[in-house]
Formats: sequence, structure tokens, C-alpha cells
Amino acid sequence: MARVIALLAAALLMVLPAPALAADKGAADKGAAGSGDAWPDGVNPDSLRAATVGAASITAGRAHSCATTSAGTVYCWGSDTDGQLGDGPPLSNVTRAVPVTAPPGMRVVVQVDAGEKHTCALEHNGAVFCWGDNSLGQLGTSATGDQDTPAQADFPQGSVLVEVTTGENHSCAIDEQGDAWCWGAGNRGQLGNGASTDQDEPVRVTDATGLTDPVVDIAAGGDATCAATADGVAWCWGAGDRGQLGDGTGTDVVRPVRVSTNVTVRQIAVGKQQSCAVDEDGRAACWGRTASGVENAPVAAGGPVFRQVAVGGEHVCGVDRQEAGWCWGEGGEGQLGDGGTADRAAPGRIDRDPDIDLRDLDSGDEHSCALDERNVAFCWGNAGAGRLGAGASGASGVPVQVQGLPRAPAAVSGVRAVPIDRGLRISWRPATGFGSGDFLAYLAVSSGYEAFCTVGTATGTGCDLTGLANGRQYDVTVFTYATDGTELSEFATATPGVGRTPSTPTPSPAVPDKNTLAITTSASLVPPAVALGFLLIGLGLAALLVKKGE
Repeated sequence: MARVIALLAAALLMVLPAPALAADKGAADKGAAGSGDAWPDGVNPDSLRAATVGAASITAGRAHSCATTSAGTVYCWGSDTDGQLGDGPPLSNVTRAVPVTAPPGMRVVVQVDAGEKHTCALEHNGAVFCWGDNSLGQLGTSATGDQDTPAQADFPQGSVLVEVTTGENHSCAIDEQGDAWCWGAGNRGQLGNGASTDQDEPVRVTDATGLTDPVVDIAAGGDATCAATADGVAWCWGAGDRGQLGDGTGTDVVRPVRVSTNVTVRQIAVGKQQSCAVDEDGRAACWGRTASGVENAPVAAGGPVFRQVAVGGEHVCGVDRQEAGWCWGEGGEGQLGDGGTADRAAPGRIDRDPDIDLRDLDSGDEHSCALDERNVAFCWGNAGAGRLGAGASGASGVPVQVQGLPRAPAAVSGVRAVPIDRGLRISWRPATGFGSGDFLAYLAVSSGYEAFCTVGTATGTGCDLTGLANGRQYDVTVFTYATDGTELSEFATATPGVGRTPSTPTPSPAVPDKNTLAITTSASLVPPAVALGFLLIGLGLAALLVKKGE
């Protein structure tokens, strides 16, 4: 459920007007909802926007890896030969996570994707930033030379992007209208614009061959790109010599061709010479240079019901709907995570604690990485250039923990919402830990952002949402907000009741009343954003938090 909330929040951030939260700050300073207090330390409109980004995520490239934190920051590790770690002047290898040096305008990142020797990230306002190797224009900045810190890609003015992906030497993105854009190396048609030339600025993927429905998921691989549209059709373009386009021909194309499958595709992934898709029933199918040989059309992978898959060099990994990890394909470097080095033709379980769910997973050239429900990052496989992020360790056939990456706090538990007149009394059990950082605040928020309230003490157990409509049902979640990230609780649902008078909620014995703060937002600015946010979810554009294979 927390992931669903995070996806909705990310979609809302694309459309929620900035003045809404600016107005909230003014209301709070004036003592909104009867409170005479100011915001607690570390909490303000900008930090709330960062908090609503949601869960952290991870990506693996050829020889480097990156992750976003739930506070919207980016960390990278591994090879830095061309500045792909984004932390300033290139170093040879970095064996533990280091923060990316964010320029002005790149404040809250909701997605990052690692390619061959470059990296791209999506900022919550819909801008794309890239860094690293720019020898073929893969950064999309129209400038020449590599970039060792993020630079904004040159999209047409007013463009709002919702997903970004990187291949070997090219990059692609989806805008809010569902149009696909690509830039960088185009020698094999991987930009999909009808030409075979490089482009140092984004160009729109052509719809001349029938790709007219909104694109809802996109993945760039070695020299190929694939996309899924809102009607569940998969399309590919670029290199096809290994069957990676799935159209049955085995030839390169410069315009999108339809993948030969009759299933409804919901997620797509592309690797070095292989592509995979997950259908609406969670079944995975792959084509190209697969574990079974070269396939020019999709072949069912078998195994579990998947939530997502990621394709690397010559292996595939995925997370099933029970949040367990699986890998198959080439395993000579331990990249299957099963403790051995043998190849697998069918999915096998990753060797890790089965009681800890995975949130996200991605596959690089000869390694893979995952993030679990505790916000702990792991990598396995080839350790060359520091790509596992586990310090000076060697190759590992089982997941090893990434060092230096901030961890978000735990979620509060036992969230309850009790009706009061024109409001809800929210209560919870405090979080059991605050990750690698310090506690800042708990924030209870209605799902439509009609109202929120905060508690500035780690042992606090509740606050009142006021100014709501009697007789209307509201869903509420509680953020645990700390210096190194945020975590969301489960939903609580209730309907404000008539004839009850709101009062200050009873605090836990360790929390004085002065530490309870109630704030009401401007509800008039929310409904259009909420409506569009749900539209984006319905179209699948909120897949921006799901990472793609290299």
C-alpha cells in the first residue's frame, strides 16, 4: 500500500501548483486551525514536497549504480571514468555510495536510471537532468564534452516529463502527454525518429508506424528501445540483430515496430541484447538473446507472478507480487544472487531473508541491486570498479549491503482515524527507528491534501485534522519525516461527524501539548491536481518510480 501512495504522490507532485504549498506556509505562520505555533524544525512547504515523493529506489548500469532516497536526493557508486557518479571531478572507482552534486533546480528527484557511462534523473517538477559520458549527445544538453555533475536536458519549453531511461549511449523519456522522446546515439535507429543519426537534443519518437496511444512505460537498452502504450501494446525500435525488437524479423529499424505478442503489456525492460515484458496478469516474457538462445519473438519466462522485471547484460531479475526476488540467465559472476555461478534457464530465488520484502530491483551488465522494505540497499555479482558499493569487497553471489547510503525511518503503525466535528482525530504508535538520520516530525495528511497536521516529538501519538467536510469519507496516511528520508504508514479511513467538538488530542505521557501542531491547507487548490493525479495513475504514467534494466 505504501508504494501505491508513493506513486500517487509522485503523480500529484507533477501537477500540484507550487503556490498551494506556499500559501499553506503563510497560513501556518498565522496559526491556522487554531494553532499559534510555527512549523517544527526541518518541516516547511519544500520539505513536505520532498516527503511526498515516497519510497526510495535503485538502478544498476554497466559498472556503476545509483539510488534515490525518500528525501529526493541521489547517491551513486562504482566506476566514475566519465563523471557518471555526478559528484564532481571523476575518480577512478568509488566503492561506497557518494551523494550526487545537485545543481539549482534539481531539488527533489523521483527517479534515476544508470546507463553505460552516463546517468539521468527525473526531478519532481518534470525536468530531466543527466551527467557522465556525452560523447554521442546522450546527456541531451546540446553541449559538448562530459559532465561530472548533473545538467538539465534541453526539452522544449513547458515540457513535463514523467519517466526517464538510459541505454548504452542513448536516453529516452516520456512526457505528460504520453509522447516518447529520445536523444544520443542513433546509428542503429535507437532514437525511433525515422533516422539513423546521433542527436544531442531530445527528438520525438515518430508515430508514423501506428504508435499513437499514450506511452506509459519506456526502457532503453544496449542499442534498442522498447515502450508500452496505454492499450497494452509493446513497441520496439533500434538494433534487432539479436531479436531484441521482438517483431520476428531480426533486423534493425529506425521507427517503432509492434512486438509479436497478444498479451496486454504493463511493464517493459531492455538490456544489452534482450528485452522482456510483464503482462497484466504478472507473467513475464522475453525475446532477443535469452538464456534459451536467440528468440525473435516473446517466449514465456515461466516462474512466479511478477510485479516488475529488469534486464541486464545477459541476465534478468524481477520482483514478484509477494515482494520476493528472482533471477535467471548468465550467472558466471554471481549476478543471479543465488549463491552460485551457474547459469539458469528459469527464474530462481535470490538468496536472502524471505521475511524481508523487496521494494525495487534493477540489473546491470554483470551485477544487480535491490532495495528492501527497511530501505536497505543490496547488490550482488561482479564487484569490479566498486559497482556493488560494499567497500573493498570482491565478487559476491549473494546480496551484500551498500555502504554510505542514507536509510529512511520506519513507518508509524496502528494508524486510526476517529471522527470529530469537521475533522478527524488521528492516532498511531510511534516509529521504532529513524534510519540513519534524526527525527524531524510526524505528518498526518489526507489523501487529497485537504488538511494535514504535524507532531514534532518522536514519541508523539496523534493530532487533529480540522477543516474537513462532515459526511465525506477521507483516507489518511502518516509520514515519519527524518533528516535522511521519510516513510509512509498504511491508510486509515473515516468520515467526520456532526455534533462533536474538536479538541487537542491526548498526547502520550512524554509529549507536552505544546509539541502538537495542527495545520489546514487550502482545499480549493487541490481537487484539479487530485483528479489529474488519478488520471496519470490510470494511464500508468506513474511508473516513473519503477526502474528499467540497463
